Amino acid sequence: IHNTYNDASAMNEISYMIRNNNLVSYHFAVDDNHAVQGLPLNRNGWHAGDGKNGKGNRKGIGIEICYSKSGGERYYKAEENSAILTAMLLHKFGLGLDKVKFHYQFMKKHCPHRMLDENRIHYFLERVQKYLKELQTPKKEVVIQKNNMVRLNKYALTYATGQLIPAWVKDKLYTVVQEKNDKILLKEIYSWVYKKDTDYNIQQPTITKTNEQLADEVLKGLWGNGIERKNRLEKAGYNYSAVQAIVNKRVGR
Repeated sequence: IHNTYNDASAMNEISYMIRNNNLVSYHFAVDDNHAVQGLPLNRNGWHAGDGKNGKGNRKGIGIEICYSKSGGERYYKAEENSAILTAMLLHKFGLGLDKVKFHYQFMKKHCPHRMLDENRIHYFLERVQKYLKELQTPKKEVVIQKNNMVRLNKYALTYATGQLIPAWVKDKLYTVVQEKNDKILLKEIYSWVYKKDTDYNIQQPTITKTNEQLADEVLKGLWGNGIERKNRLEKAGYNYSAVQAIVNKRVGR
């Protein structure tokens, strides 16, 4: 880990590294918005100052943190982004926090200068550890069983208004429907749809409506038109053909 000791962006750092003839090179430069790669990871760089056979140069992945000269908000964001990148690299190669090294550990140079001046080495390592732990923790996948999908579709309409539940609410419900009884699930629906956190101590409503009730709602336009109506009714577990037959009869078709 290095500080650039200037205020150039990551792209400018890499561009300068490529076009000059100095024996200085590194794998990444990181600023407040980007991490730019300058060398493939199967090639060594010349950044640690420990010679052609030194472990820093030969076996280390060099990361330059930008905007360290002036510091401030841009630098701190670049430092945070570097912690994320470092964690990603450790995770990629199956390494631990002990493999994070700093420039001064390979030669007598005050680098990363801002980290040393502001006593941020320990803080940086803590941030890397945090991000590494997140990467190592497998995300729990929610498995939606078929019977839960069917049960949820019965709630396609809210019972207070007959309005269709917004798609984003329904998607959200898929992640919580398991292990919740009908009353709790209904409360969640009302809470999200109406942006309220009300305790609905109400009598459990009837889940399934009659075809006559559905025909009333269709004629009010609550189920949409054409194929949209068919899809909504069937997804909610209702018999579209039976409902449509009642609608047709009422309008004289």
